[in-house]
Amino acid sequence: PILNNHSISGFFEYGSFFNEDHPGYDPFYVGGLDSFLGLNRKERSASIVKIVGISSRSRITRSLYLDAKVNVANLGEVDTWDYDANTLIGGGLSLGYRTILGPLRIGAGLSRNKISRNNFSTYISLGFANDPFEFSRR
Repeated sequence: PILNNHSISGFFEYGSFFNEDHPGYDPFYVGGLDSFLGLNRKERSASIVKIVGISSRSRITRSLYLDAKVNVANLGEVDTWDYDANTLIGGGLSLGYRTILGPLRIGAGLSRNKISRNNFSTYISLGFANDPFEFSRR
């Protein structure tokens, strides 16, 4: 937390085989409200995934909060981070409300890579995410 009702967090996601043997398929899926904001859930896959970003959460009321997120991903078969066609830049906003069934989140995101047009995605989610610290942030 940086203020009573506002917090900032950084994140990093990495997936690799750590060896030369490629299994012939892409086991790491990217996209969605909890992965890469700006892509649909599991929209992209790759054998090596690197995502870095920053997010901000503002608590509007006791049960209502606003999240803003910016992320950069590099997807491909090479374990270096170059700004090329495999690099995605994305971000967006989501509004969340705590219900008795778990959090209800509605969001929108935009992403772009070096050679293609913008990709706009919308999201809706009900229930808890895989983030065990989701509601410890203010």
